[in-house]
Amino acid sequence: MLQKLLPLCLQLACLGGLATAVSIQNSIDFYRNSELQADAAQSAQQCPPPKPHSQVSGCPRRSCRVDADCGESGIRCACDRSLCGAVCVRYNADCSPLPEVVNGYKIEKGPAYLNENSVGQVIQVSCRPPFSLEGSTDTIVCQGNLKWSHPMPRCSREEKCSPPARIPNTVVVRAPSEAPEYASGDQFVYACAPGYRSDRPDLTVSAICTRGQWNMRDIVCSVVSCGHPGDPANGKHLNWNYTYQQKVSYFCFEGYRLTCRSETEKISDCQVRTCNADGRWSGSVPECKSIQCPNLRNPPNGMVSKGWNFVNSVVQYSCHAGYRLVGTASRMCRRNGTWDGEVPRCVVQDCGPPPFVANAYRVQVTSTKYKARVTYTCLPDAKLEGENGGQIICQTDGRWVPAPPKCRSHCKVPTIAWGKALIGRPDGPPAVNKVPSDTTLWVRCDENYQLRRTLYPRCDNGTWTGIPSCVPKDCNDRPPLVKNGIARFYGTKHNDRVIYSCYVGYEAVRGSSVLTCRYGRWVGTPPVCTKKKCPWIESPAGVEKWLIGPEGIKNQWTRPQTTSDNEELVQFQCIGKGMALRGHTHAICLNGQWRPPGSPRCVRQMHKQIPHDWLFYRVGKR
Repeated sequence: MLQKLLPLCLQLACLGGLATAVSIQNSIDFYRNSELQADAAQSAQQCPPPKPHSQVSGCPRRSCRVDADCGESGIRCACDRSLCGAVCVRYNADCSPLPEVVNGYKIEKGPAYLNENSVGQVIQVSCRPPFSLEGSTDTIVCQGNLKWSHPMPRCSREEKCSPPARIPNTVVVRAPSEAPEYASGDQFVYACAPGYRSDRPDLTVSAICTRGQWNMRDIVCSVVSCGHPGDPANGKHLNWNYTYQQKVSYFCFEGYRLTCRSETEKISDCQVRTCNADGRWSGSVPECKSIQCPNLRNPPNGMVSKGWNFVNSVVQYSCHAGYRLVGTASRMCRRNGTWDGEVPRCVVQDCGPPPFVANAYRVQVTSTKYKARVTYTCLPDAKLEGENGGQIICQTDGRWVPAPPKCRSHCKVPTIAWGKALIGRPDGPPAVNKVPSDTTLWVRCDENYQLRRTLYPRCDNGTWTGIPSCVPKDCNDRPPLVKNGIARFYGTKHNDRVIYSCYVGYEAVRGSSVLTCRYGRWVGTPPVCTKKKCPWIESPAGVEKWLIGPEGIKNQWTRPQTTSDNEELVQFQCIGKGMALRGHTHAICLNGQWRPPGSPRCVRQMHKQIPHDWLFYRVGKR
């Protein structure tokens, strides 16, 4: 209406003068404001509600339907169709200015009264050929938080896409014709390959060529698993990978054979199973049946033990009394259901020639088969030892039982010098001529004689285990001790000697220095060791002698017939004044001799020479 009245009013204003023109302009502004307010009120009433997250996105808190709801001048009610809904904003509240569209242009889709970047303005971008729009949308909105709803779209030249990369474990279910390049909008549709599946069954994914790139959502196809294939009783399977195209093979434990459950199924189909694309195993779980060997018959004159005939079972063969087994005594059931080895035979038992026995008569043998008997008889001067009176019997196992006897020869009594042989004990009867085997002798030696070793000889089948001898007795005691002397000896046997020697300072005055062990006694008289004495010392005139004992007691030595004891000390002194000794002042008695020997002498005493420095001295030195 306003657009129609505007040209007419301008003409009237030109005809009526300036006053009329001003009046007409005021009328036009009134009508324009009224129309804008009506459009704004209608736009606010048709505005969609705010988005749930608008409160945390910086939207104004006051909502409205018309400008009057905002209550203040300079504030209007704006419709944000993208985020905030109808909210109160200032007239100058704008979003950031938009740049010009290169290779395209902008179209304002909002109300006519809004500027390009006013709150509530809707801008649509269009591109000029041959350019196309680049961005997630061609329309953006200035929101109540003074931000554009999307980045500014751009116009770019159309680009081709190279063939798309292969997606693992997928197949292409729909695609354009094969070409080196694909235009924007061309589409490939992918699905999981057989044996693979995604988290959502029957999911397909499209790849769309957009501005030279393939735009698509990821798809993950995992291999199908058939799960545990199951095991037969008494068997197992190999390979623990249960995924698509994997195979498991079955085997049975020892003693069992693999068979299929169905008669129509081949053994190869149930022994090896494959995981199919539908997640199920091919074939069926096989069975493991026990392997058994046939029953065995008893051999002639024998028998076989009755028991199991499964794999690894063992049977034993035995023969009746008087027969022996020829061949293997046991047989085992093999994995192929047959018995190993061959059937043994039972033949009449023969113990063979009887054992030879020394010192026995040669026996006459009429039979060596089962229950045959042989009796042994010993030669004269031999003793029978054994069970069953020397008789042996052929047994069912081919042995002569009991063990053959022994004919043990007598032993001749040995002659023992300086002794006598008795039988068994000290008071036993004398042993003469020959004695039976196992007889033990007791040997008694004559006086002053003894056995060489403690031995009781025993007759062992004509031979003595040893023959003792009687030898002169040893001296059981040590040789006598000697005071102030030492005894050296190296044994106390017969004819061993002991040698005596006196300590230093002592000498043997009687007795013998050597004693001999004879028939258990030391023969001879041991020596007596006494102290050695030193003789009188002849001294020159004027010399007197003093004897000094162990305790330092001095006694003048004046009697020549008096001798000095060992280690006694003599001191020499001069008689009278003015005399001095020349020589040693003391001597000691050692092992019967004085050390040092001889006697000192006394000479008249002379003064010592006066020191030289006593007679002469230098000036200034005292």
